[in-house]
Amino acid sequence: MASRGPISPEECLAAYRQLARDFGLAATRAPGRCRILGWDLEYVCAPALAGFIDSLLVRRLNDFVPDNERPRILDCGANIGFSVLNYKRQFPAARIVAFEPDPEFAPVLRRNLERNGAGDVEVVEAAAWIADGEAGWFCQGIDGSRLVPDRAAGPGTAVVRTVDLADYLADDVDLVKLDIEGAEYEVVEHLRDRLGKVKNLSLECHLDRTRIGSFGAMLALLTQAEFALGVNSSGPWRDLIRQPQVERDHWEQYLVVSAWRRPAPPANEADQLLARVGVQQLELEAQLRDAEARAHELRRKLLAAEKELRRSWWSRVGRRLRRR
Repeated sequence: MASRGPISPEECLAAYRQLARDFGLAATRAPGRCRILGWDLEYVCAPALAGFIDSLLVRRLNDFVPDNERPRILDCGANIGFSVLNYKRQFPAARIVAFEPDPEFAPVLRRNLERNGAGDVEVVEAAAWIADGEAGWFCQGIDGSRLVPDRAAGPGTAVVRTVDLADYLADDVDLVKLDIEGAEYEVVEHLRDRLGKVKNLSLECHLDRTRIGSFGAMLALLTQAEFALGVNSSGPWRDLIRQPQVERDHWEQYLVVSAWRRPAPPANEADQLLARVGVQQLELEAQLRDAEARAHELRRKLLAAEKELRRSWWSRVGRRLRRR
């Protein structure tokens, strides 16, 4: 896969609009396949692709700046491979291990990587966890599948394999991306003695009232491990006057925690705005450009009409003067 860097905002917006037009934005299970942004993608939930574009390509929430041409990346919670393909597009020589335990997503992940030139990615069909073994798995079928406390079979549950993520940190890792639906707190604590091997961390943290203490302890641990930290919301805004209703089988709040050791180059103001607002900002900018183009065309027509009126007036004046 040839490197082409981040996909342009214009391409992202066009693809987002296409997905919204064809499938809507409500998360529904509807397996299929499409060509978008140069990729041939099989999917389980088509509207989730729009979410991937917004968070991974426009807001670039999981991007990082490596210090070498062959960064080693552990993508925990690889889903159907969108994030992996994005890393491979940016860094073709990247050495990536993709962890995905979901029995429906994992085969799709493998096929997407193979058909899009990323067959060298190591796929681990297991949950990144604190021990090798097995665990219960709640299968949501969209993007919220997760480990559950026991292995008891029930509606929407399965048993999946788990692997000890610490075993993959014997050597330095340029990025550990954790999107593991609430298991991140136990995993980061388990990696306490291996965090010195990690250069960058990108964690989607899943919060409800039972997880506040775990979240605080994780931030303290990362600080002790000498990471610089950033904490930002990646879900609906929640404050004293905005408290959106929580959907069934979802978390109250989603935060992105970024942890790094080496500072990245300064971002410009436009990039900062995109990180906060995402594709909605691209829509506003596109609407502004369209409005400016329409205003320019109206001005052109008005000037042309005014010129024609002046020409017509002077023509009539000339005819009257000749008659005299």
